Amino acid sequence: MNLLEIPLLFYVACLTLVVIQKVDPLFVNLAWAYFAFRVGHSFVHLTYNRVMHRVFFYAISNLIVTIIWIRIMLALGT
Repeated sequence: MNLLEIPLLFYVACLTLVVIQKVDPLFVNLAWAYFAFRVGHSFVHLTYNRVMHRVFFYAISNLIVTIIWIRIMLALGT
């Protein structure tokens, strides 16, 4: 189920950034990094499907979304 919930948090974060007008290059780079790790996760899943490699891509992508949300909360606090 987390494969469906985390992308939703990412989409809401992106929409929030646009609404509060706090988009900066670091946010954009984090968004592209999230996309790249999700593609990597899907590539591993669709090819050789080694669980430890998939977990690596999944965990890093979740960490990126967490960092994005922490930066949003800090931006809203100022």
